[in-house]
Amino acid sequence: MQVHMVVPESTGSVTRGLAELLGAALHFAMDGQTTSLNKEIRSVETKLKNDGHHPYVIKPGAEATLGILGYVDCMQELYEQAEKKHIHVDHVVCCGGTGITYAGVLLGTKLYSPDTRATAVSIGRRFKHAETLVKQVKDAAIFGGYSVDVDLSDVHVYFSCGKGASEPTTKGRDAMKLMTSKSGIFLDPLFTGKAFAGLLDMSREGYFKPGETIVFIHTGGMITLLGGLS
Repeated sequence: MQVHMVVPESTGSVTRGLAELLGAALHFAMDGQTTSLNKEIRSVETKLKNDGHHPYVIKPGAEATLGILGYVDCMQELYEQAEKKHIHVDHVVCCGGTGITYAGVLLGTKLYSPDTRATAVSIGRRFKHAETLVKQVKDAAIFGGYSVDVDLSDVHVYFSCGKGASEPTTKGRDAMKLMTSKSGIFLDPLFTGKAFAGLLDMSREGYFKPGETIVFIHTGGMITLLGGLS
């Protein structure tokens, strides 16, 4: 299966090199704005169809029901492992960008550990409207054949964005250093670092109770850490 990647012209050499090493065909959009990316994606899709291919399009931010269901599977695995170790997870926290990851984390939590509170740390100034998020969760549940009741009271969002989604923060970098020094685990400056900084702020503000078990979902970001998106 041939992979085609649509990326901004400013994409760094790390991302380009890894994509080429893996055999992906690169196509460049003028900038990283969603409008520009979608325009180039449609152009590539049309060309592939005209060449007799049947492309499957993944929109920017993985805005697709299958993306949500992927994290439902992730949560099933998480809670099954916790149960085997006799651990009750009180909170699960993830990074919030487009909302797709959180939608899957929320749905999976409602299915496999309904007593657990799922929280997204938004790394942008805005986050998906709660009503839209709940609708996406319900649509994904129907598509996946799940029977679960999700409403607005299940949505929990904490903002830790600084100047915006594409801007690193001092707190984020401090959180990265803390995580690396304590565990040897690397976070990135745009997503997981800022999300973990939000978790630390939540802890200081009393969001969690003493003795509660908190799970932080590490969603990757190593290419960003290496400068691949700069």
